[in-house]
Amino acid sequence: MPVIDGIVESHGGQPVAGARVMLVSAPAPAPDVALITTADGRFRIGATRPGVYVISAVDDRHGTTTKSVTVAADAPPCLVLRLPD
Repeated sequence: MPVIDGIVESHGGQPVAGARVMLVSAPAPAPDVALITTADGRFRIGATRPGVYVISAVDDRHGTTTKSVTVAADAPPCLVLRLPD
């Protein structure tokens, strides 16, 4: 199964630990996905199939951002979600 690896960063580029990351939409039906970033701001979401996914990140101190990413069968993407501060 493809995966989406990512990191949530502040506007200044610092990793944001404890940010909430959610799968907003997927190219096929997918279970609700919500998780918390690790101490170094990283997260990993399983993708049901190749296609375009929309991921959102929220942090009480830094705000909210949403970004789309294309998942290919042969190359897992690394997504950087930069919060607006």
